[in-house]
Amino acid sequence: MPIKIEHGFKICRIECNEFLSGFIAGESVVYKKKKWTTRPHKCGPLAVFDTLEHAKKFLTGQFRGNRVIFKCKYKPSKILFLYTPFSRKIDVPLGTKFADKVKITKKC
Repeated sequence: MPIKIEHGFKICRIECNEFLSGFIAGESVVYKKKKWTTRPHKCGPLAVFDTLEHAKKFLTGQFRGNRVIFKCKYKPSKILFLYTPFSRKIDVPLGTKFADKVKITKKC
């Protein structure tokens, strides 16, 4: 059975010319344009948004700063919640999708 790849939107923060996880709850993840990024070992899964509108809504107000939204491709995860070594389950905003791997493609 072929791997199902879907399209979505990823929020990243820019630090020292690198694209990192938009929000750190566990490990910071580095994303490279047009390359697959997999989820960290101690945290998971990666989070993306289903629509640009959901990503923009989440990014309003206090979170704008050095954040940018990318179009992305992702492999959906079978795990349907975020977790870290410190928290069993993390609440997520509307439109969040969970991914085992993500490829950012271009800025929105």
